[in-house]
Amino acid sequence: MSCVIPIPAEVESEDAGAPNAPPIIVASTPEMPGPITLPQTLTVTLKDIDIADTLYVRVFRDYDEDPRPVNTFTVLNDPVTGTALRTRELDPVAICAGATPNEDLIVDVVVADRPFDENTTAQPVNRKVTGNGESSMRSWVARCAP
Repeated sequence: MSCVIPIPAEVESEDAGAPNAPPIIVASTPEMPGPITLPQTLTVTLKDIDIADTLYVRVFRDYDEDPRPVNTFTVLNDPVTGTALRTRELDPVAICAGATPNEDLIVDVVVADRPFDENTTAQPVNRKVTGNGESSMRSWVARCAP
């Protein structure tokens, strides 16, 4: 006796069979949380085991005072030859633009595996991710030199 298993008629999604794991910041230079003095070279190493995902990154300075990102960019990956780890340099000049010199500030780096929601009423503002996207955040305590 044999058993017949029906084949699903639906097309599977691009992440089918793979976990929808949140992207994370696994390392930074200088090391988070600091404290650090800007400007200096800043890098973050991002990890997403869903290597086909494009990563979306937003950088915020003192988010609680002003939730607008000071820098936004995407990090592409080759779904065939890519790796889970991707390193990106951040723009310290954009982070310090308009900041009060020698005053402590918080620099948040948010990484997501789907685009950020552009609806400014969606909470958290400028950090909400669309669809079934996942995100994570790490931060530096920083000061901008005069």
